[in-house]
Amino acid sequence: MRKDYFKNILVLGIFVFLAFTFQTSAQGDCDDLVTTPIELQMGLDTQPVGFNVVAGQQDGRIFRDGIPSVCPFKVYPGDFNLGTPYNWTAVAFYASATTCITINFDPDSGVTPCVTNGHAHVYQELGGLNMNPFDPAAQATNFLGDSGLSAIGPFSVEVEEGWFEVVFSNTSAQDNCSVQFTFENNGGAITCEPPLAVADNALQNAIAILPNPAGNVMTLSNSSNVALQTASIYDINGKLMITIDLTDMLQQKAINVSALATGVYMVEIQSENASTVKRLVKL
Repeated sequence: MRKDYFKNILVLGIFVFLAFTFQTSAQGDCDDLVTTPIELQMGLDTQPVGFNVVAGQQDGRIFRDGIPSVCPFKVYPGDFNLGTPYNWTAVAFYASATTCITINFDPDSGVTPCVTNGHAHVYQELGGLNMNPFDPAAQATNFLGDSGLSAIGPFSVEVEEGWFEVVFSNTSAQDNCSVQFTFENNGGAITCEPPLAVADNALQNAIAILPNPAGNVMTLSNSSNVALQTASIYDINGKLMITIDLTDMLQQKAINVSALATGVYMVEIQSENASTVKRLVKL
């Protein structure tokens, strides 16, 4: 009896492990945006792992007019159900040139599929300098196009060189349902980060933020002892929150971030001839 009990516990443990592993498996690959589906859950800024993600709630949502956008853009179809909160998640990408992109949207996949409750749209600010052009309080601003409906299928928009966001909203208020998406082959024009110069690439590889997510203190690690100048921490709206002098830094420096609210921030690290940006999640 005792043997069977422990056998059952072991089997249950393996089942839970496999289920957890399945549900937390790869959610996309920045090196393959075409064939590997990118998966996320609405309202969670921790998915997909390894991407530049922000999430939250918006007031009302975009009206689904049933017309998937085509290049170059689509006229904003209007707001719907203002006064009701809806979860959203935005994933930022970088275009190395003006490109007509096609996104294959699949609301029927993932851990908890959205099915008829998922909606996809694309945003870019003129000039492409803003990494987070989507404003949940002004959804018509910077709008380029959308899926038009909650169904499997492609839609297209033209993005200029620079940052743009693919935004997903849950049309069933605040549920954390799942969607997947990929890009049609674009010749490598779309990436998760802008192309780095040689000096920037060396700095990118040398710098790490530990731990990440961080509590009240984050540690900046400089594995190559690159001479650094400053670290600047920005919120997702581009507002400068903290600037830190790094001229006396060696391999590590502890930075007090207790004044920051819970959320996602961008940390820009400057050396004499290069710069790099790291994503920080503040708990």
